[in-house]
This record gives sequence, C-alpha cells and structure tokens, in this order.
Amino acid sequence: MDGGRRVAGSAARASAVLGRVAGSRGLLSLKNNWLRSVRLGLRRRRHRQLCRIIESLPAPVRVLDVGGSPFFWETVEAREHCQITMLNQPDSRDHDVFLRARFRNYRMVFGDAREMPEIPDKSYDLVICNSVIEHVGDWPAMTAAAREVVRVGRHGWVQVPAVEFPVEVHLVLPLLHWFNRSLQRRVVQTVFRLSTAEARRKVDGINLLSRPEMRALFPDAQVRSERLLLLPKSHLATW
Repeated sequence: MDGGRRVAGSAARASAVLGRVAGSRGLLSLKNNWLRSVRLGLRRRRHRQLCRIIESLPAPVRVLDVGGSPFFWETVEAREHCQITMLNQPDSRDHDVFLRARFRNYRMVFGDAREMPEIPDKSYDLVICNSVIEHVGDWPAMTAAAREVVRVGRHGWVQVPAVEFPVEVHLVLPLLHWFNRSLQRRVVQTVFRLSTAEARRKVDGINLLSRPEMRALFPDAQVRSERLLLLPKSHLATW
C-alpha cells in the first residue's frame, strides 16, 4: 500500500514539474521560434527528396495523398508534374486547412486509410502519407493503414514523427510522450486547461513510432531516419 502511494506521489510530482516546464515562457518561445525554423528547414529537405521521386516517374504522376493537406503541396516544387487526389474523412470537407490554402489543384475523395476497397491495387503511381499513420489508431489500425497504402501505390512516401525525439511535435511538450498515458493525460489537461475527455482524445489520438516499428509496418520499403542534433526526428519509408 505504501509503495503504491509512493508511486502515485512520484507520478503527481512528475506531472506537476512537466506541467510547469511545458507552460513556461521558454518553451513557448522555443515553439514559436526555434522549432518553427527547424521544421521549415527539415520540411524543405524532405520535400527535395520527394521531388526527386516525383521527377523520376513519367508525368503526369498520379498521386494519392492519404490524409493529405493542400498546405503540404504548397512547398513541393514538383507538384506541377502530378495529378493529385487527396483522401480524407468526410468531416474534413469544410476544415479551415482546406478553406485557407492557396493550392487548389487537387481532387478530394472521402474514405478511411485503414480500408480503401474502392481503390484498385497499384492504381496510383505514388502514394503519400505525411504524419498520418500515427493518428489512425492502435497497432492493428496502423498495420491495416500501412497495408492499404502499400497495396494501392506502385511507389510510396510515408513519414511519421519519431518517438525517439525528446519533444513531441503535436503538443510541443518535452519528454512527456515517454511517460505512461495516464500521466500524459493529466499533464495535457493541466497545461491546455482541457476537460478529462478532451485530454484523453488529444493524448490517445497520437501514437508515435520508432524506427523498428516503422520497419515492421513497411518490411519491403527502405526506412531511414531524419535526424536533428543526432537524434531521430522522423522516420521515412519509401518504395
């Protein structure tokens, strides 16, 4: 009993410390300045790699962007070589990200990344899935999505944030994603002033991946890690 209370007390203290760190002006400044510039630099490098893949394929390149965003394509210089279809959930139709984007040269379809029976095998030249796999659900759901992405695309480009990196990219909280879910929910609820249900949805909707897990999802793909300060920042599977 005493041991249980000590563990609970330690968790509570860790939660409070992480909450204070996450809410500090220093972290907010990190989010608004350093991380913004880092993300932009990494995105440009990543998009250059993607452009090389696009330019290696006969034009026009039929692209399926699973869970895609038009903002993503605004910085892909080879987009003029592509016929782009974005697959998203029906509730994304009026989402602000689509209404505000300058890039409009795409076709929108609605579906589920985990099951796309309406799309024939290898019917797209290139399938792109950028920071989506980690949001589709638990491991069986991610496995299903990975299988479908490979099935419908002759070539593929799948990127996920790395669990090994010490700052979680969605919440921009240091180290928190390395703790158990219960503690994560408590910190997120405190820092962002959310209800219990909102904190649960926010935390449970993110499942970051390690490089071995990425290899397990895409065993026949080339998997490499994008690094920042020698640490894996994201993992990329291509085929």
